[in-house]
Amino acid sequence: AGGINIVNGEGWIQYPEEKVIEANPQVILTTYHINVKEPSKQILSREGWQDIEAVKNQRVVDLDSNLVTRPGSRIVSALEQIAKALYPNIFK
Repeated sequence: AGGINIVNGEGWIQYPEEKVIEANPQVILTTYHINVKEPSKQILSREGWQDIEAVKNQRVVDLDSNLVTRPGSRIVSALEQIAKALYPNIFK
């Protein structure tokens, strides 16, 4: 969808909080499932993250983990959700 991953090819790792703050992402994408519905609320209220661009501008987006983590035809819907998160002005 055109975004740049701050993890930069390191895979699915536990990324240090300090590195996220240092990278200062413009958008943060999260995934939710049946047990955790709105992880963005946790990120938006996280202490020390108030100066991150994504947090300041409320650009923390929850994506359905069933769409973005499972291969199949629904991956097209997942890509559309990611594109909408990255480029909200295009998809109004």
